[in-house]
Amino acid sequence: MKLQFLTFRELLRHRALVLRAVRRGRNTDDTKKLIEKINSELERRRDLKMQRFSANTPKIYE
Repeated sequence: MKLQFLTFRELLRHRALVLRAVRRGRNTDDTKKLIEKINSELERRRDLKMQRFSANTPKIYE
């Protein structure tokens, strides 16, 4: 599954579905790996968003 092509909302929704599958006890090893991949992709996107945001903030105190 290529996570880079999914939107942020789709990633959150898939994570919720996978977490529900884990709670029900289905394929826990595979689903835990998928959760890790989804979380790392979400973290990567958050970091990129913060980098873009911090690049545009004016430097007030120089």
